[in-house]
Parts: sequence; C-alpha cells; structure tokens
Amino acid sequence: MVIFKNGMIMNYLVEDFIDASNSCANYDDALLLYRDTVKSFGFDQIIYTFVTDHTRIGQKAQHGIVCDFPQEWMTYYDQKNYIKLDPVILNLQKRNNLFSWSDVQEEPLSKTQKMIFDEASEFNLASGMVIPCHGPFSELAGVGLASSEKNIKLSKNDATKIEFITKQLHSIYCDNIEQKNAMRHSITLTPREREILEWWANGKTSDEISIILGCSQSNIKWHILPFPFSPIGAGGGDALLANRA
Repeated sequence: MVIFKNGMIMNYLVEDFIDASNSCANYDDALLLYRDTVKSFGFDQIIYTFVTDHTRIGQKAQHGIVCDFPQEWMTYYDQKNYIKLDPVILNLQKRNNLFSWSDVQEEPLSKTQKMIFDEASEFNLASGMVIPCHGPFSELAGVGLASSEKNIKLSKNDATKIEFITKQLHSIYCDNIEQKNAMRHSITLTPREREILEWWANGKTSDEISIILGCSQSNIKWHILPFPFSPIGAGGGDALLANRA
C-alpha cells in the first residue's frame, strides 16, 4: 500500500500503485490515486493529451482530455494557437522517455517559444515534467505534470517511478474506453427476439415458432434477420428457414 507522510511517499513501490489502480472501480478513481501520488513529488497540476488519433479506441487527437491547468491559461493558449509552437509538445513528438521543461529550455528556442514558458509561469505553471505514452499503430499521448514551484528536481529513481505509474494510468484510460465502446456496440435482444431464438435453437421451424407464438413467419424474420450472428440472420437466412420448414 502507498503510505503518505508529510507530503512524501514512504516505502513507495511502483507495484503498490499498479495494484491499487487495478483495484479501482473506474478510471476516475485511478486518476484520483494518480493525482495524490504525483502531488507527493510536488506536482499539483496535470494535463493529459492525445497527440495522435487513437483509432483502436475511437479517440481523436485532443489537447487536455484531462486538465488541471488554470482555465484562463488554457483559453489564452488556445487563442494564441500555441500548440503548434509549444516546444514541450514538439519534444513530446520526438522523445520516448520522461523529460522536464528545463530540459527543453536548454535547447535553442525561438523568442515566441521562450515567451510561452514566461507566460505560463504567470499562471503558476513554473516547472513541469512530461511523460510520453507510445502505443500501437504509432499512437502517441502525453501526460504533463506542472508545479507552481520552480526547479523541482527528481532523482533518476523517482523519475522512473513517475514514468511507470503514468503509463499505467494511460493504459487504464485506454482499457476503460475500449470497455465502454464494447458495451455501446453490444447487441441487446428484446424479450420477443430472445424467445424466438430459444425456440429456433431447440429445433423448431419458423412455421412451428409462428404457431407457438401466434405470429406470422414474416414477423419472425423481421425480429431475427437483422442479427448477423444468428443462424436465421446469417447470409442465406431464408434458405435456413426453408430447410427447417
């Protein structure tokens, strides 16, 4: 279990977060756990971005799927269309591992790119870390962690911990969306459709089912033919019914 004391993680293991997050009822609970964990490292603001489309879960590229950054800053950022110039986003697209804003600031930057950092600090976004999350089919997402404190330093060990738990959170989010999509696209039978299929599975012909249920054969076909997984609804369903007749 993760134990907190005076804002610091004591006896922390990556496995603790993984076990606890896997036990969460949903993604929102896992996100709360993640927020509490990264706060212990000094990061109190989060932004979660899909840099590319994630077609396997039907998620379009989106900046700030989850965002704790000040709304005023995000509105200003969008108005300036900074996402096309932001050196943090540009670095996210070419790096594989965690990096800090200070790492980016050591690179040659344009005047506008330097100004983005200066303006962000006016909104209490003084320092930060970014964790790239690469997936199949060249998918790319990233989680940004920010703090009002300047120059937060992480040991290599702590940076590795944050990287692992962030990728775990990303995995949980994607799994959660996949599960929701599966539920959304699942086919639900009405009581009448279920009844017809049960009789058909028991060897009854369409004529017999129509007599049992007191309806026409055309009514039976109308209920069942839309379902491609059923023997009646598969291609050639009419022929199958004829064979049973």
